[in-house]
Amino acid sequence: MPSRKFHTKSRHGCNECKHRKVKCDEARPSCLRCLNRRAPCTYTSPFIQDYQKEWASITFLASSATPASTSLAPSNPESPSQTFQRLVPTFSPSPAPAIDAIPSTKSEDTYRSHDMALLHHYTTNTSMTITRSSALQHIWQMVIPKLSFSSPYLLHCILALSASHLAQRPPLDSTNSSHHYQSLVREHHRAAVSLFRPQLENINPQNGPAIFAFSVLFICLSLSMPTPLDSLLSQRDKCKSFIMQMNTSIRLIRGIHDVSLPSVPHFQESLFHQLLLIEKTGHKEPLSFDAEVIIRLIEQSVDTDPAIVSLKDGYTAVLQRLRYCNPRRDEKTEQTAIVLMWPVALPPFFFDEVEKMRPVALAILAFFGVLLHSVSKEWWIDDIGKKLVKAVAEMLPRGWESVTAWAKMNIRNPCDYTPAV
Repeated sequence: MPSRKFHTKSRHGCNECKHRKVKCDEARPSCLRCLNRRAPCTYTSPFIQDYQKEWASITFLASSATPASTSLAPSNPESPSQTFQRLVPTFSPSPAPAIDAIPSTKSEDTYRSHDMALLHHYTTNTSMTITRSSALQHIWQMVIPKLSFSSPYLLHCILALSASHLAQRPPLDSTNSSHHYQSLVREHHRAAVSLFRPQLENINPQNGPAIFAFSVLFICLSLSMPTPLDSLLSQRDKCKSFIMQMNTSIRLIRGIHDVSLPSVPHFQESLFHQLLLIEKTGHKEPLSFDAEVIIRLIEQSVDTDPAIVSLKDGYTAVLQRLRYCNPRRDEKTEQTAIVLMWPVALPPFFFDEVEKMRPVALAILAFFGVLLHSVSKEWWIDDIGKKLVKAVAEMLPRGWESVTAWAKMNIRNPCDYTPAV
């Protein structure tokens, strides 16, 4: 006679499963049975209370790491200068434009007029695209440019971002070509990097606000200037190259976040502290049904893949944060900032997994691509999300059709909010 199977009875299932007297998998925010039945899923100890408690506030580029990401961080962290040196190439100082030099030649006069035109465009146009918060727009439009006059690296970053904006969307009355503005982007980018690096050796109350402002603008700049792909590559190799390029960009966002953190204590009591926080009271609603199903599918793959068993906790934390950084309908004000909250807390192992083209990591990138597409009307993001989804779909093996089909369906939909400018 076969032995009787015993099981442990749980009393922590959702109210709906208890009412129907069926076994609940106790998943949050909605169990699988309720998801499949499209029924509301509630718990006696509501998940939303814990959800709101843990995420009562979100900081843009100043978030706290989850336990999983902390445990996976390197035991000997780099200095801000070492991090920046590793992530951003070293440029030769030769062609850097000298903004503070007194012009003595006709070419320098011409170049200074270009700089003034770029600064004007930043204050009247580009600055309004950094944030959708009217309270913060004043800081980016008026306060930050004034601060840059005593911080040349910040001024070069402002001019590079303005040139990148003009390269993508040149004015109708402009006599300059997109190529002209792209050359200005490269020159000011080179100068900004060269001048910024030494500042990281001594972060203090005087340079703290400028370093933080530079970090935010540098992320926008980096996303707006992707490296062209080799036209001779095969379609699959182009997709792989783009994924690697995006992996570098996401790693840069994480690195710039780490670089800027030491500057935060130096201006928390000043006007600039407003740049830190996105006030939130917690998500008022769970993810959409289809998005939650896709994350559950990826979680199941994490649970069943023996090749990543040692990274299970890390992947779980990455996916959970992806839930939190998926903007809900009540978060229109800083939707872009919320999306970019995901990269800033990624544990180091994730970037290595992408380099290995691990299917689970690629599927997560596809989900992030959908989030980027949701804010694609920001000129400095544009169609990055759509390209990322298509590249991942090309590289994922069989068995991931549900994820790729969902992602492709979502990038066909237009962006559902209006950017600042």
